[in-house]
Amino acid sequence: MTTPLTTNLTALLQIVIGFVLLALAYDGHRKGWIRAGSKGFRPYRPSRDDSPFMFHFYMLVYLAGGLAMIVWGVLVLIGLAAPLPISRGTRVTCPVRSSAP
Repeated sequence: MTTPLTTNLTALLQIVIGFVLLALAYDGHRKGWIRAGSKGFRPYRPSRDDSPFMFHFYMLVYLAGGLAMIVWGVLVLIGLAAPLPISRGTRVTCPVRSSAP
C-alpha cells in the first residue's frame, strides 16, 4: 500500500532524474561528446565527429528517457498515472527459482 507521501516523493524523484538526463543530453550537445557507459575499463564517449551514429543514438536515448520520466512524474503528481511500484518489506520472488511442484 502506498501513501500519498511516498507517491509524491517517487514522482518528484522521477522528475529530478528526467531533468538530470536532459542536462546530460544538453551537455553532450554542447561539448560534442556524450557519456555512454564504459568500454572495458575506459569510459565510452562517442563524439559527433568520430562516431556520429552512436552519438545521435545516445542523445536520442537521453532525450526520450528524460522526457518520459518528467511526463510520467507529472502525471503521477496530478493523479493520472500509477506511481512506481515501490513498497517497503515486500520481496519479489523469481518464478524460475521457486521450489513449488
